[in-house]
Amino acid sequence: MISIDGQGERAVAPFMTTHGYTFPSLVDQRMEVARKFGMRLVPTTYVLNREGMIVGAGYGPLDVAGPEFVQFLEALLSAS
Repeated sequence: MISIDGQGERAVAPFMTTHGYTFPSLVDQRMEVARKFGMRLVPTTYVLNREGMIVGAGYGPLDVAGPEFVQFLEALLSAS
């Protein structure tokens, strides 16, 4: 996860805790990483494969625990 929230870690840490996320997150207050990915809308989701290549992208809210996204990830993982 990459956050571009201007409040930085003060906003990200409570969000991560509230949602039970335990994976690492990057705070990109200056949008350096966002620009490298060509991000234009918030939220934007990119899915990277093990080689770091973008294999999926979408704009708008995304239910990462929803069955469609989980199936997509499972298919991606089984293909590698």
